[in-house]
Amino acid sequence: MQARPINRGEPVAYIRRSVARHADPGDISREFQTGEVLRLAGTDADRLRIIDGDWGRSAATDKTNARLGFLAMLAEIERGEVSTVYAFSADRLARSVEWSARLLNACRRAGTMIVTGEGRFGPDDDAATDLFNFRAVVNESTLRQMEKKSQAAVERRRERNLEAGRDETEGMGRPRYEAENDAVIAAFEKAGSLHGAAKILNAAGVLTWGQRNFKDPDHKAAARWTHGTVKDVIDRSAPGLRTPGAGRKGASARGAHALAGLLRCPSCDGILSPSTGTRRGRDGAVRKIEMRYYCYRAWNDSSHARPYGVSEATILPWIKAEAGRLRAPGRDYHEIVATAVAEAERLAAKRTRWLEMRADGQIDRDELRQRLEAIDKAEEKIQTTLRAIHLPVAAVPWTAPPAAINAVLRGMWSEVKMELVEEAGRLALRPVEASWTLDAEWIRPR
Repeated sequence: MQARPINRGEPVAYIRRSVARHADPGDISREFQTGEVLRLAGTDADRLRIIDGDWGRSAATDKTNARLGFLAMLAEIERGEVSTVYAFSADRLARSVEWSARLLNACRRAGTMIVTGEGRFGPDDDAATDLFNFRAVVNESTLRQMEKKSQAAVERRRERNLEAGRDETEGMGRPRYEAENDAVIAAFEKAGSLHGAAKILNAAGVLTWGQRNFKDPDHKAAARWTHGTVKDVIDRSAPGLRTPGAGRKGASARGAHALAGLLRCPSCDGILSPSTGTRRGRDGAVRKIEMRYYCYRAWNDSSHARPYGVSEATILPWIKAEAGRLRAPGRDYHEIVATAVAEAERLAAKRTRWLEMRADGQIDRDELRQRLEAIDKAEEKIQTTLRAIHLPVAAVPWTAPPAAINAVLRGMWSEVKMELVEEAGRLALRPVEASWTLDAEWIRPR
């Protein structure tokens, strides 16, 4: 067996906390973790570089693309620039099996050691690697349990409020809608959908409760109207207004089918929902049927254009051909990550500067909102680029489970526009355009 080359990179320490609260630093505060990693580093402490840019970021699987510090460190490991990674505990690095495996694989190839409060995980130590993987499984399971408990607590509080005759959102820290109720109801009646009503309200400049009451326009409660906030108002103020076919109600779980959440109905701008793929016969037996996608709103609206459904097999050739345009960019992946991290840091500095200008009265609230919205869009583009790094540029795994295919397609497109076209003298629902979220360097020309 060929000896592994000596890794002469620098030692780094990674510290993180999901939620940063000044009033509640806890036992994993920035100061505490810094002291612990310095203690773990021993003789490396004098030249230890501490990475703490992900403070306040979650390490869950679907949130790790926002941890730019972690991604930059991972790229440095892959380049052989890191000799040892120190962390207070393994869950500071990753709380998912997927990202723990990526970190371990990178360290194994580069000969990088991981040292945490639980022990040392050498690149060639199979027993230590198994232990790290086991802790990743435990951490991911713990995170899921925490999310379930949090949701259960919200539900119990809502039930207590309803039993006491109070507004269901009272005491839950959620905005209460008052003056805008009539406008929301009117917008929903006009649009016929939650998404459409949100578009009307935003275009008309109707403010949400948060926009009218929060001084900080960047606060999460000061967001623009979405289908979710419209739904909250309708369900509370006019519960009988929404039918089972209205909005997205009845759609399959996100990502459960290959094309779930992607196909846009040309008639009502809704999202086509996949069928279950099975049907129970009169004899009670469950039989598999052809996978199809429908606009379920058409079932309750006779004026909706027909046909309003299409089989997956019919449109899959077009989907595969369009997905085949994905290609590897001309730049090195490490260069892409480094550029994205540098741009994210520049945007963060710009956000801070504009908030300070607003505090000093140099710009008004509307101007600040416009500038912050531009930053949000730029940051979202960075996240899209970072997610693209993990896409299979060679070929979409069409033989993989539908959820895996869906995850890849959603990493490439925001939606697929459908149109009614004439085929053999009859109208048919067909895809005509995919809305790519990636830069041109990732897409082959037609």
